[in-house]
This record gives sequence, structure tokens and C-alpha cells, in this order.
Amino acid sequence: MRPLQHLVAVFLGIISIVPVPPVEASPATAASENSTATHVSSLLIAAAQQTAPLETPSKTQNGTVIKLLTNNDNPTLEQSFLNNETSFNINTRPWDSIPTSPDEKTLLRILNEESVLKKRRKEQDAHAPVSEQISRFNRRLRTPLVKRARAKLMIVGDSISQGMEGDWTWRYRLWQWLDNNKEDFEFVGPWTGTRQPPDPANPPSKPHIDGDPLPDTPPVVSGGYAEGVNSRFEKSHFALWGRQASQTKGEIKQMVEKYQPTHLLVLLGFNDLGWFVTGPDGTLASIKSIVDNARAANPNINIILGDVVQRSSLGFRADLPIITDEYNGLLKNAVPKWNTEASPVAMAYIRDIYSCETQACPSGHDGLHPNARGEYQIAYAFSLALFYGFGIGKSTLSIPTIILGRYNPVPTNVVASASPYGITVTWDKVYGARKYGVRSRYKGLTTWNEGTATTNRIDNTWVIKGSHFEYQIRVDNEVDGTSDWSQLVEAVAAPKTIGGPSVIHSLPTETGAKVSWSAVEGAEFYVALLFDSDLPGAWLSVVGVKGLSYTWESQYVGHRHVVAVQAWNSIGGGLPALGKTVVPGTAGVLPAPTNLYINSVDATTVQLSWCGGCQDTSYKLHVRSLNTALTDLSDWSASNAGSDTNTGVAYLVPGVWNYEFAITALNGDLESPMSDGLQAYYPGYTRGGGACSLCTIPQPDPNTPVRETSPSPLPVIPVIGGSANYKNHNCDEIFNEDMTLKDGKILWRALDVNAAWEEAVAFANKQKDVQFSQSIAAFFKATGAAATMDCLALNVDNGCADASFNCKDLNYPAGYVILNSMSNVASLLYQIYTSIKDASQDTWDDADNIAKTFNPTPPTDETALFILGIVENVFSMALAPGIGKALTGVLGEDEIEKAVEVSDELVDAGFAAVNEALSQPDNSVSTAESLQSQLKAMSTEWLKSWDSLNGVMFNGENPTILRKLIGDGAFLVRRGSGAFNMTKRAEKPIYAQLIPMAWSHETNDAFSSPSGVFILDSGIACKADDACPDYLDAHTTREASHDTCHCYKEKLYFLVQLTGPAEQHAAPPNAGIFYYGFSKPQALDKLTGERWGGVTLAKFIEGSVNTYVANGNKNGGYNIDFKDEKTMEALIKGESEDDITVPGVMLIPVCQSGEAWHNWDQYSLLLHYL
Repeated sequence: MRPLQHLVAVFLGIISIVPVPPVEASPATAASENSTATHVSSLLIAAAQQTAPLETPSKTQNGTVIKLLTNNDNPTLEQSFLNNETSFNINTRPWDSIPTSPDEKTLLRILNEESVLKKRRKEQDAHAPVSEQISRFNRRLRTPLVKRARAKLMIVGDSISQGMEGDWTWRYRLWQWLDNNKEDFEFVGPWTGTRQPPDPANPPSKPHIDGDPLPDTPPVVSGGYAEGVNSRFEKSHFALWGRQASQTKGEIKQMVEKYQPTHLLVLLGFNDLGWFVTGPDGTLASIKSIVDNARAANPNINIILGDVVQRSSLGFRADLPIITDEYNGLLKNAVPKWNTEASPVAMAYIRDIYSCETQACPSGHDGLHPNARGEYQIAYAFSLALFYGFGIGKSTLSIPTIILGRYNPVPTNVVASASPYGITVTWDKVYGARKYGVRSRYKGLTTWNEGTATTNRIDNTWVIKGSHFEYQIRVDNEVDGTSDWSQLVEAVAAPKTIGGPSVIHSLPTETGAKVSWSAVEGAEFYVALLFDSDLPGAWLSVVGVKGLSYTWESQYVGHRHVVAVQAWNSIGGGLPALGKTVVPGTAGVLPAPTNLYINSVDATTVQLSWCGGCQDTSYKLHVRSLNTALTDLSDWSASNAGSDTNTGVAYLVPGVWNYEFAITALNGDLESPMSDGLQAYYPGYTRGGGACSLCTIPQPDPNTPVRETSPSPLPVIPVIGGSANYKNHNCDEIFNEDMTLKDGKILWRALDVNAAWEEAVAFANKQKDVQFSQSIAAFFKATGAAATMDCLALNVDNGCADASFNCKDLNYPAGYVILNSMSNVASLLYQIYTSIKDASQDTWDDADNIAKTFNPTPPTDETALFILGIVENVFSMALAPGIGKALTGVLGEDEIEKAVEVSDELVDAGFAAVNEALSQPDNSVSTAESLQSQLKAMSTEWLKSWDSLNGVMFNGENPTILRKLIGDGAFLVRRGSGAFNMTKRAEKPIYAQLIPMAWSHETNDAFSSPSGVFILDSGIACKADDACPDYLDAHTTREASHDTCHCYKEKLYFLVQLTGPAEQHAAPPNAGIFYYGFSKPQALDKLTGERWGGVTLAKFIEGSVNTYVANGNKNGGYNIDFKDEKTMEALIKGESEDDITVPGVMLIPVCQSGEAWHNWDQYSLLLHYL
């Protein structure tokens, strides 16, 4: 046997064939036998110029494995090398097909092509090293000799992008995608970490002192990532918690200059909108400044701008989802205007991909920030922008079905102990815990007070010396769940801090509150605290003060604000002292309460109520005795009455009627004048009162509920802007790594086919007197097809339905997708056309058999009217669902809406052609001389209409329908003819109409001998496998009872026939009346489902009953609505490919036995007396 051959290809594509001994031989031995390969000596000479050493071939089942080698001996492609007695085959995919016989000629052609490329390389750059040049397996049409520079990505963002300790982060998921796609890239930026939790070793931190300069605190960026992050992960970024676009715009130029990114991935804006920094217009202006300033540092920078996510509802921010949507709309409109060829800008659809709405946020761990699934979603959105907008990646990121959340272990080593601050509780850190749940209670109580901590330590400073508290800790990972509570620990407080001031004064101002207090011995400074108790989710405002007063500015005037002051010594802050609550908005006189009401409950007890003002925070009760027989007039005595507008007073001796009462209102320390005094009556009596004005708490503007939000569907091309251009792609991109063809959807988007289609259509519109499909072929330089591709012709050799295009023969890969898709659509239409033709031919041939088998059909003048009446209905039944099912087989079940839409548009074109042809008095059906001819004429018109429909698809006047079909690449791969069965679908409705027509015709005089079929509703309950009864009733023959039943929806129905009159009067000597019964239709036994389009007794009954029920339990007047989406979807989704039991197809009347006999009998009597 001849020696095996060893194919060696080096980086520049120079190929040689050298004989080698069997696999066990060494490379040296193989090389020594070069002289035997005389038939490819030219290749040997070329190979001799290279220094790439040969490798030992690997043994395979059919031969050896040959390797394409680079200049540094690193294999880049393996090919199976098959050996037999006569020739060899190379199983490879050089472009988009598998060569079947690459011989010496083929190898020489490849060599010649690569020699040309080599010459071009030398002409362009004689000094370029081989390792930087592009082999033919990676060349691009626009820049075949330039290797794409390393992509340097800088991620610019806020907390959503930085992440917190223990997060994977969406940055890592994007890195993974790029790494798996073997892209040449790196992440750049000033920071590398997530946000780490506070240091638990530090005592409570001192607050900022009012008037002191803010400390220059470093960014919190040293947090770690999830355990399991790849050690090669490039963590660099420019994202920080709380970061705003308004801040970043002033820093981005310096960052771009320093780190030299080629791509900016920007996800900013939430903090600008959420923290009232700027509105939608201002936030957009800040983003535009980021773009401009980045370009100032690098005029050719590539930029991807993510829009702003929604978040779960904040009751006090009903405006937030509104302004978020408003900003996103502005950004969407702005990006195309900002996009330039020199510095492309694209928008990533973060908001619509990230699953977070006001009503629910399953992708956020806290209603905003991403959990593990949310991280994937944001990375996926950016991968779409990189892939479709900038051509980076071989495919977009895939989101796993199962994504694990955080682990929730129970905290260990929990210790509570007395400390100088009060009580300190510590525990071992749980790495990656988002926060900890903390609950405490005074020892002896059963109710817990719960809070949270962000680090593994809490200092309970608001305690009194000697207080005995119990504590428990748990991990709280929010949406990922919580751990169990730790074991209980306890401690007795021993603080060395000092208490708050003994005297605190608080006064409202027009815009806030002024607080002053008395000095505390040992205090180094004070902390003023203000809390909006009317605002859900409000933050406690804290400010350090060196003096004895502070004036607050409130965000919400009219809200109640709790005031407190804390004194700090050298140890820390102690238990705050409370002042009086204030309502900002009043600086002058407070109105007195009104409408005092007194109910004398008994001799010594009264119940009081009154009307207060909206700015009252509390009240004082004033009481004095009057000058009566039992008491003397006294001075007013005041006491606090709380914040409610009612109170009770007891022990009013010697009796309530001896006392007078009044009320004053307080707002902080501001007190109103006293209300009018009112004396109580005797027990059982009331006095005073009146209606009070309702006082409502001012709500944030706008005062509307938070509306529910929902994402928008992604567009066909899920990115706006970018540098992607269909002209910048090459044929290598249509394959996966295993050299299988990529999915059509991926290619449609990845190759920017949509833009290519638009330009190709525009080109075709300018070509006068040139067929549309040929113009499209010419646009993509398909030279042969430009002359022969006649998609308008409905035949198999039209140069369209049978065409197949190779990517390498076209100027752009987008043409490969478009032209093959057009060819496959034409093929599908031709298959349907031939199915209709075959079905029609079967029916023509059976026309005479219908009469012979079931009953002679009516005269042609009657059948013409009948056929003309069913043309549109049967056409719809045959074609609309049939097309829809055929399209669904190609597009997929998830695209059924598109299938319905396109089916409607196509069938509309068919309707127009059929109706126009058959609406003429001398139409082909009316003039035909036999039923067979009439059916043939009907089918001929159907085929003509299909030709019109095909014209609508390919004449170029409205390419929208064709675009809907081929868009998304669904027709890139040709489907087999078994994808659907249009023959049965066309046959069945024809037979469903013709057979009942034949049954209903009486061969004698139709007036005196009426005939017909109907569905008898017996009203008898049944099960599916119940047998027919031997006897039904007096009106039904035994044969019909036994042979025509079918159990449908647990009720027994019969398909029976009326033959002649119900009764007949006999002449003498046999005078009398003879009665007839419902009989079995002729040849009913022939309907086995194997012929006649597959119609059966069961189908006739089920379809007719469905029509009867859908028509409101009435016969007649019901037509199937093929424009109804639900009807079409039901037909397309039906388990049976040719199901015609939907309402409106079978039209046999449904009646009960008594009603049917009565109507038949009355008609027979009428005929008798006429």
C-alpha cells in the first residue's frame, strides 16, 4: 500500500504534500522521502522556502490528522485526511460548503489565491511580520490585511456596575463572554474592586461637623468578588457607588487620556434622576458632555450608552418611573444624532432586558441593584451592543437557565459585651453577605426590635447604664433569602458616654426648623438629629454641631419632623434627648384650636375633643375651677395633652360642672393662643363641638400613585447606532467554531443584514424594467442569478426556487442570507402551489365518483351557484391555515403571530384575484358544462390567484411582506417538502362541501321530493367508546340508529338523511298514510378516512356541532372568520395538520328528533294539499 500523505499548511497559506511512512514513522523519516512526490513538485518547491517543521501525524480511524501550522508551530486548524487506493479527500469547510474532491488542481488554486494575497501584503507593508498578517481563514472584505487592534474597554458607571463584595458583577459576566469568544481585549480603569463593607474594628464614627471642610475620603473600591471568579479576570473599571453623570462628565477626559480605552461602556443616570440632581433633560446633557469630553481625549473612541433601569416602587417617588422613561426616550432619540463614523456611539437596551419594574424586581436583590441573574442580563445587553453595533464576539452572551444565588450560613462566634459605647456585638464575617439582620430586646420582654447592619459589628450606643439586652444575628441576602438566627447572646450596658441636653427648644421656620439646647457637661460637640415621620422610607438626618443651636432646611414643608440632640464626649455619642416635634412652614402665630366639645361622662369625669390645625404637633390642656357654691375661681393649670385632638380628665371633685376647660396648640415650642373656655354640664350632658376640617399630610410632587411599568420588546436589531456595517463582514463569520452554519437569526443581526436589505431594495427600485429578484441578485454581485433569478415565475426551474448561493461568490455575506432566503421562500410557495394543483386534480378525477358513490350531484346551474358560494370559504380554509402552518414550521412556534400576519396578507392577495375573476357573469365556473369542469375552473382560479400572490411577494412593489418572512434569517435554511401537507389541507374542505351537497340532492323532482342531511341531537349522555343503540326512537330507522352515531363532548349525535316526504297517502284499494323515518346517508360506510380528503362521519358531526354552538345554538348564517387572530392561531396550532372541525367549515344543520320530524311532516302535508 502507498505511504500515507501528510499535508502541511503554514501561516501564509503555502501548502505542500509530502509522503510519509505509516504513522509510527518519525518526522525525519517522512521528510527524507520528499523526492517521491513528483506530481506536486511545484508545491514542494514552495514548501521548501518555509522553515516550519513537520509534526508526527496523529492516527485516526480513516487515516491521519493534518494540521495547519502558523510560523511558530502552533496548530490553528485540524483536518481529517482520508486515504484510499485511488485518491484522498480533505474534509474541511474552506468557506461555506464542504469540498468533495480537492485534487492537485484545487490545491494549486488555493496556492495561487494565497500567492496573490502574499503579494498584496508585501506591497502594503514589506516589513510587516508574518504573525501580524491575516490568513485567508480570517480575512475581512474591507480590511483583509489589518488585524483588529486590541479592544480596551472602560466600564463607566455607578453602584450597578461596581457591585458590592461577593458579587460576580455584570462586568465579570461580560469579561467571561469576551474571553470565551477569544476576543483580544482588556478592561481598563482606575479601580479594580467592588464596594467593601465597613471595617468592623472601628468604633462608631464621628459625624461631619457643620462648617468643617469635608474629609478627603478615598473611594471604597477594595471589595472582593464572588468565590469562583476566574483568576484571569481583568477587574479594572471606572464605576463607583453613588456616582452621577454630572460628576463623571468632568473626569472622563482625564480618564480617557490616562487609560487609553478604545471603547467606553457607560451606565449612568440613575443617581442623577433618583437624587434630584438633574431631570431628564439635564441628565441627557451630562451624558452628552461625557461623549464630547471623551472624544476630546480620543476623537475615534467607540461609546456604548446604557439607558437607565427602572426600580421597584418607592411610594414617595411617583415621579421616578415617569422621568426614567422620559430620559430613556430622549437618549434613544439622541444616540443616532451623536453617532459618527469617526467615533461611533451605540445604545444598549439595558432597561428592556433587565427584569426590574415598579411592581416587581426579580433581577434586583434590593429592588434596584442586580442579583446574579440581573448581572447576566446587563452583560447580555452590552454584549448585544458590542456584537451588533461593533462586530465584537462570535455570538451574543447566553444567559443560563439555572443561576444560583448567595449562600446563607448562620453567623458564628456571636459575642455581646459591655463597652464604653454601651453594648458591642460582634461575630465572624460571612464573606459576600449583603447585610446582616440584627434583633434585640430588653431582657424579660418577648417582642424583638429588628434592624440591619452592613458589617459584622454593631454598637448599641442609645442605651442607659445597667440596661440588660439580648441579641441575635442572621445573614440577610435579600432576594436570595436569609439564614436562621444565631444563638442568643446578652450583655448589660455600661456606657461611658453622656446623655443629651436637659433642655431642647424647637421652633418651626418657613422652610425648616430651628433647634437650640442647653449645654451638657463634658460634651465636646453635639449632634442634631431630624427625622421626617410622615415620609415612608425617610432617612435620619444627622449633623455635628460645635455650638448650642442649628437650623434645618426641610425637603418637605408641612411634614412632621422629630427633633433630638445627642451629646458627644471623648468616648462617643450617648442616648439622644428628644425635643418637641415640629412642622416646618410656620414662623408666625399659630391659630388656636376650635370647636371644643365636652362630654360629662359622670360626676367627676369628662371627655374632651377639639379641632386642631394642620401644623399642630401637640396640645396643652388648661383647666381651672370656677366661682361656684362649691369652688373658688382659680388660675389656669396647664398639662400636656399629647398629639391627639382628644383627651379625658378624671377626679374632678366636687363635680365636673364646677370646672372650665381650654386648649392651646403647639408646633415645637411655638404655642397658639388659648381656645375659648368652656364649662362642663352635669353628668349625661354634652356641650360645644362642631365639624372639623380634614387635615391631610402633604405628599411629594406629583401627588399620584406609582404607576406600574413594563419593558418594550427589543427591535429586530437590538442596538441603536454603532459602527457595524454589512460591508465590513466576511464569509468566515457565517460559521460556528465547529464549522457548522450559524443560526439564521444570529446571522441576520450579526451581519447587519437589515441595513443591506434596505440598500438592496433601494438599488432595485432604481432599476427600471429589471425584475426585482434579479436586481437584488445584481446588488450582491451574483452575476449568474442577476440574469436568471426569476422569482415571479411559479415553476421549479425559474432560477429562483432552485437556486443556491455560496457566500464566497457574493460581495457581502449579507447577500448570502438574503438571496438564499428569497430562494427558499420561492421554493416554499412553489411547494404550496403544486400541493393545491395536486389536490385539485384529485378532486377533478373524483367528481364522477362522488355522484356514483354518494348520490348524483345537482345540475350544473345549481352546482355553479353552490361552488361560487364556497370558493372564498374553501379557499380560506385550505390556504390561510395551510400557509400559516407552513410558515410556522419554518419560523418556529414562537413566531406564530408573524405567521398569522403574513398569511392574512398573502391570502388577501389571493381573495382579490379570485373574486375579480369569478364576479363576472360569464365566469369560468358558470360556463362550465359539468361538475368536473366547474371544479377544475375553481381550482384554476385558485392557482391563478396563487400566481398573483407570488407576484405580490416578488414584484418589488411592496417588499414589506417578503421582508417580514426573511427578516431574522428564518428562511436561511431550506425546509423539506414534508414540513406540511397542503394536498390534504386543500382536498378536505372541498370534499367537506361536495359530499353533503350530493346527499342533499333528490334525483326526482326536487320540489315534491325534498331531501337533505342533518345532525340529530339525541340528548343522550355517552362516553367515547359507547356503541350505537339498536333503536333510537320512532322517527329514526334501525339502520340509521345503529350505523350513524358518534359520541362528541359526552353527547350522542347521529348523521341522518331525509329522503322524500315524511308521509305518503296511498291510493285505493290501499288507502291510508305511510310514514317514513330518518335514514342512513348513502355510502356513509365509505368515509373511512382513507379517501375523500380524509373526511369521516365523526368529522362531519364534530365540525357541524361546533358551528352550531359557535352560532349561538342556531343553524345558518355562520361563516368562519379567517381574519380573526384567535381562529387562525387555533387552526395553525391544531394538532392535526388538516383539521376542519373548527366552527364555520362544516355546515350541516343540527336538530333534535322531534323538531326535525315536525318540520319535515308539516312540509310534507303542505306539499300534499298543494
